[in-house]
Amino acid sequence: MSKVDLDTPLDLNSLAGKGVVITGGTSGAKAFAKAGSYVTIADLQQEPGEKYATDLTIDVVI
Repeated sequence: MSKVDLDTPLDLNSLAGKGVVITGGTSGAKAFAKAGSYVTIADLQQEPGEKYATDLTIDVVI
């Protein structure tokens, strides 16, 4: 695993074709998905997680 400088803006296009895991929040999932990343959404409440995943209009595995 490599270090990430959190003060530098993230170039989402550099994540195309890469996997990302988003926990505790779904606000960034759409941006990562639009950039071509493989997005994994982890949510303690399955129903809201499923709803958000279908709202993304991407391939979803829950």
